[in-house]
Amino acid sequence: MAKTIKSSPRRQYQTSPELLKQQIEAKLKVEHSIKQHDKLLAVKMVLNGFPPSKISGVFGVHTNTITDWVRQADTVGIDALLKPRAKTGGRTSVLSPENLKEIELIVEENDPMAHGVEVWDAPRLSRFIQERYGVPCSRENARQILHKLGFHYVAPRLLPSKNREGLEQKQAEYKKRLAELLTQKGLIPVYQDEVHFRVATDIGRGWYKRGTRPTVASSATRKSKKSSGFFLPSTGELYITEPDWFQWEQVIASFRQFCKLRPLKVGEKYLIILDNASWHVKAVNMINSQPEYADLREMIEFLFLPPYSPELNPIERVWHYLKYMKRNLEFKGMHELEAWLDKMFAAAKKPYGTLYGIGLADIGLAA
Repeated sequence: MAKTIKSSPRRQYQTSPELLKQQIEAKLKVEHSIKQHDKLLAVKMVLNGFPPSKISGVFGVHTNTITDWVRQADTVGIDALLKPRAKTGGRTSVLSPENLKEIELIVEENDPMAHGVEVWDAPRLSRFIQERYGVPCSRENARQILHKLGFHYVAPRLLPSKNREGLEQKQAEYKKRLAELLTQKGLIPVYQDEVHFRVATDIGRGWYKRGTRPTVASSATRKSKKSSGFFLPSTGELYITEPDWFQWEQVIASFRQFCKLRPLKVGEKYLIILDNASWHVKAVNMINSQPEYADLREMIEFLFLPPYSPELNPIERVWHYLKYMKRNLEFKGMHELEAWLDKMFAAAKKPYGTLYGIGLADIGLAA
């Protein structure tokens, strides 16, 4: 439900609105630039009773900008609207190449406490530049400096503190092995992974009417829907099974169910690519060693991802997309969540649909 926000009280003018209108009328008779003319006209419309929020779109500026124009005209005078905009401090050009190089090294070493700040962000970098170099620098200028130096605002990837040695080598070996396997005729790559979809509402940004504060209810439960997915990047198809729990027996049952949901044609075989979860390792070991799983060995070949390499599994991006579509939705119980997921999974099952293009680069193809 959207809650309407009350508008702020009307301005208490220091200068008579009638006098301001007369001054604006006189100025409008003189030739000005388009920008100056728009400022005068916008202030006149506000003085005549038009709310800034209603006319901001007409002049292509934010509501707060029009409010600032009115404040300037009222407190400083109409002529203030006609003056060229003063240049603000903090231009990056006043920093020498040596200064910029020093800033780059300082931010890159990521030890802000050594320089008297808590963390490197735009406000603190702005303060640091002003104190160290005596140069005026706004927050926006600090952001521009960071972009100019090649930095971007991104969350780091969390990796465990152990078993990271040789990870790049393992990833390179995996990619080489994958490329070799995909040269086999009739081998179809399939990425597999499990996921939980919570009943509780996930909050994310969305488009809402200006002047409203969006709210969404959420079920007070930790229940979630367990799903095992099989994603074919070559066609964009997603097949879903529903195990009771993530154990090796259920994993093998999911493999069988997937092969029934998408039967192989003559000469075809699946290459199922999966991570190193304990239930995956146990399931694959059982399939490769036990006679009762000979039928699965004829239909499936397995390839494990390198450890701690979720970025090499395109199905992770599929889960991210589905959870993105789930944001800001209210589910009153498991039945509503399951109904919504059934619709999403049915749409994702169609080849060359919404998910087509995800993961093609991982198997050496392009959309």
